[in-house]
Amino acid sequence: MNSHNEKPKEFLFIGVFISILGMIMLCCILCSYKSLKVAIDVIDASADFTKKTKRIICVSVGYFFIQMIIFVIWAASVACLWSWGDIQVESIEKQSKNTIFAAGTAQQFYYALYFMIFMIVWILEWFTAKVNFITMHSASSYYFDSSA
Repeated sequence: MNSHNEKPKEFLFIGVFISILGMIMLCCILCSYKSLKVAIDVIDASADFTKKTKRIICVSVGYFFIQMIIFVIWAASVACLWSWGDIQVESIEKQSKNTIFAAGTAQQFYYALYFMIFMIVWILEWFTAKVNFITMHSASSYYFDSSA
């Protein structure tokens, strides 16, 4: 019977906690009304831009496919790089193998691999920044040149 009486207390505690969180959220919304209004205006202007300039979506989609082509070429290059060194089978029963590098080339292999990983991240992020710049420039040009 004791556990039956404790459940409403737990629900009461949860209800009070959620109510306090709701009041805090309401205070935050009321205190930042100006910022919220500006954000709504920005979203409204963005919606107008997207509605009147639908071809801007083609920029993102086009650059996505370019990035995929570059990534496939990069993956093939990494596969070629991975073939660096000789593979020596240690045991057929255990099905284990070991890659043997020529003297001093193991470190060069890892440097080349790290460089390729760095470069694919760099190139893909550059394309992302380029798409963002094109979109921002188009949106700002539309916003300041239009009379709407």
